[in-house]
Amino acid sequence: FFFVFYHSNLTAAVQRDQPAMLQSLHVEVSEGKDLKDKDLFGKSDPYVVLQVGGEKHQTTVKKGTLNPVWHEKFTFSSGPMLSVEVWDKDKISKDDLMGR
Repeated sequence: FFFVFYHSNLTAAVQRDQPAMLQSLHVEVSEGKDLKDKDLFGKSDPYVVLQVGGEKHQTTVKKGTLNPVWHEKFTFSSGPMLSVEVWDKDKISKDDLMGR
């Protein structure tokens, strides 16, 4: 099956292969719109972290934008739940969570 979800201003497409015994999960992170700025100076540098079980993937960092476009595809082996987090990359301090 295939579906597109919109959450926290993030657009992603998810597809799961059949049959159930050989499932894999295909995710395309498309874009973010009007993300909340987490930087004190300048604009955020967002990236997305996707996790299914112990398997984790990350998009590239899009510098200085609150409307990032990724169009990046990832494949996970089977798992019960997809976790999606959007982060702001910081050079000086730890990265800031922008949303889940």
